[in-house]
Amino acid sequence: RYHQVPTFGRDIIRVLSDHVADMTRMTAHEYANMLECAPPCFEGLFGEWDDEIQALLFTLALWHSLAKLRIHTDSTLLRLRHVTCDFGEAIRKFQTGCCEAFDTVETPSEQAKRVRAAQAAAAKSTGKSGSKSADKTSKDPPGKRQPRKFTVDTYKFHSMADYAPTIVSLGSTYNYTTAVVRQSL
Repeated sequence: RYHQVPTFGRDIIRVLSDHVADMTRMTAHEYANMLECAPPCFEGLFGEWDDEIQALLFTLALWHSLAKLRIHTDSTLLRLRHVTCDFGEAIRKFQTGCCEAFDTVETPSEQAKRVRAAQAAAAKSTGKSGSKSADKTSKDPPGKRQPRKFTVDTYKFHSMADYAPTIVSLGSTYNYTTAVVRQSL
């Protein structure tokens, strides 16, 4: 559905990949485009959970728009703090309710990466230990996609609460980058 979303403006919404789930090393602009286009793309896909997912997407889009403002006031920072709390509640509700209702598995690209890593590890252990083979793939057939569970126990979720205080300390997120800058001599 993402690929069917038409472009908008010159730099506002660009064409997205056919396989958004397989995208790696996304730019901030691609992430923002996916977030902006998610509600119409996800609409009607989740049955009884559709309203909850649409509300979660709206809250995340609102949080993102407040976090990326170039100029902040006391009221926008207060609103960002409130929306961060709302998002925390919504994502916990999503994790305990909606996520339990669906059996999710790894994407085909994640599966291929896992199989390659297992084969490389098996080849490495076979080379070092002679005839001994510590082949993990005999337990998990390579053709089977492994279950994946959603978790909020990541740094990305944890750091969302730090945005408003960081903006007060360092200024808007537009003013700095976390990318490593290489100095040319």
